[in-house]
Amino acid sequence: RTGYPVSHDLVSVTVIHDSAMLADAWATAFAVLGAAQGRAVAEARSLAVYFIQRVGEDFVHSHTPAFAPYLEDHAEVASQ
Repeated sequence: RTGYPVSHDLVSVTVIHDSAMLADAWATAFAVLGAAQGRAVAEARSLAVYFIQRVGEDFVHSHTPAFAPYLEDHAEVASQ
């Protein structure tokens, strides 16, 4: 937006899309927008997006509803 590096807490964005080109374009756009605005845009378009934000010394993970089917049940995986 300004030509300067982004200055927010979003550290990673993953987008799943039928088109790799569009997934990359959306991920770049969301990285510029930040988590709150990026999530609003992603949800409005029903896109499957996973965000990782830095909060203090921790990382907080969140995703859009469309991303949920791509997540494994970690409890089930750990018991195998």
